[in-house]
Amino acid sequence: MIVFSGAFYANQEKMEDLLEKVDLSAIRSLYMDCGTSEAGVGNFISKEFLASSQAVHQVIKKKLPAVNFKVLEGEEHNYRSFQNRVPQLFSFLDHEVLL
Repeated sequence: MIVFSGAFYANQEKMEDLLEKVDLSAIRSLYMDCGTSEAGVGNFISKEFLASSQAVHQVIKKKLPAVNFKVLEGEEHNYRSFQNRVPQLFSFLDHEVLL
């Protein structure tokens, strides 16, 4: 499973509650990432966005040890940033096929 720039910020509590309750055993591995500038460089929401993703990662990690979370310096929440991440995506998928 792959999550680029998961926008958990708006529903943080509900997302964490759901993740605490849901069975994740069918998921073999998970790739998550979040940029440090999701809402733009120096924007307060960028810091909150990252903190939100880190909190969700911590909840998931308790249930799914094979979660791979990356903090990407300077990356934003837009198509160009997502496009830049494609090589990491293929690296993750190649690794998964080999397992």
